[in-house]
Amino acid sequence: MSDDGMTLDLVRDFLRDVERRQAERVVDLPGGFAVLSPRYAASHDHNKLCLRGEVAAPDALRLADDVLGGAGLGHRLVVVDDDDLGAALAGPFEQAGYTHDVELVMVERGALPAAPRRPVVVEPVTADDLADMERRDWRGALPDASPEAVEQLVGRRRARTLGADGVVFLAVRDPEAGTAGVVANGAAPRGIVARADLYLDPARGLAQIEDVLTDAAHRNRGYAQALLDDATRRAQEAGCGTRFLLAAADDWPQVLYGRLGYRVIGSRHLFARTA
Repeated sequence: MSDDGMTLDLVRDFLRDVERRQAERVVDLPGGFAVLSPRYAASHDHNKLCLRGEVAAPDALRLADDVLGGAGLGHRLVVVDDDDLGAALAGPFEQAGYTHDVELVMVERGALPAAPRRPVVVEPVTADDLADMERRDWRGALPDASPEAVEQLVGRRRARTLGADGVVFLAVRDPEAGTAGVVANGAAPRGIVARADLYLDPARGLAQIEDVLTDAAHRNRGYAQALLDDATRRAQEAGCGTRFLLAAADDWPQVLYGRLGYRVIGSRHLFARTA
């Protein structure tokens, strides 16, 4: 097996561990497993099927209905991290009303990034620190969602702290707040305007950088680059020589990541149907 093939297997094993560690309940199934978290029922990512082994399309569709529907969920999400299986399931799932998206697995093993001329202050924060930004994001993305659903999507970040041996939430605050993120009179910190997640697995030498996002009003200021650079430094210091991220195959961020040294070594398939 090639080096990329071995790395891809490590990444897929890592992602399965992340999904299982966050779940309130894991259901082992033919060809994979399901993760369920009733506390975050609105979070598709915490209530889904994860398939890798051989399973026929009719069986996969039935499992999605039986397990997710049986848990009282209106949505369906099936993640397939085997390319051949994903291709085989695409037609039947689309005929059953599912959308089909492809995520690229992109890796980077370069040296530490050079220090920027005008450094952006990146700091570790808590899930509670990120709540206001996430609440604002979800209300904009899902204007018809109930307040309860929005709070579940915001609250699920607490489950993410269980996903790996090391989990760090990184953020950039409104620059008007200064380097400490606190206004001059000692009032509450200014809002966070950019964020990223870092998941560390030193045993595998892997680190995942995820959920890199900047508020629309603060883009094109180098915040995403600063977050990626800071995450890379932290990963290196933790002994994670290989960094990876997931990028939508049909969206622009993959181009940016490519310019920063990330390259595609594989993909995974997401089949989704909303209520």
